[in-house]
Amino acid sequence: AITESISSPILIDNINSIKNRISSAFPIEQQQIISKIRKRIFVGDHASSEVLKTYKHPKKDVLSDLTDSFFNFTKINIRYKSAKGDVSQRVIEPQLLCLVFPVWYFLCWDELRDSERLFRIDRIISTRKTNISFKLRRKGKLIEGAKELFRNI
Repeated sequence: AITESISSPILIDNINSIKNRISSAFPIEQQQIISKIRKRIFVGDHASSEVLKTYKHPKKDVLSDLTDSFFNFTKINIRYKSAKGDVSQRVIEPQLLCLVFPVWYFLCWDELRDSERLFRIDRIISTRKTNISFKLRRKGKLIEGAKELFRNI
């Protein structure tokens, strides 16, 4: 998906063949799971120079917890630092994973705001996993606003 979206010259001529070979290597049940996951991952253009000025590599433990939450549909507690520097505690449901290269975002349901929010992963200070499951929600208004960032939403 990333190779297709950023029109990478590497592998682009053979991308469909590669996708088909990889897909056919899995049993049909796993192919369906992979397809559902792929529908939750979006890739946009490159991040702006403004965004890159403040970008830091996310912490490994934070990434691990977030990906676990995303793939296993479990809510997660996060401490988040906004662009203004305000720190807040949130319980989120990671609905979609979004890349504006090289910056990753989660489009989440935020219990504190009772609505969808976009969280830049490198601004997540810490995480605490929960065992509380969630279901995917319908794509809402934030998707419309995010179209500029993510061209295939």
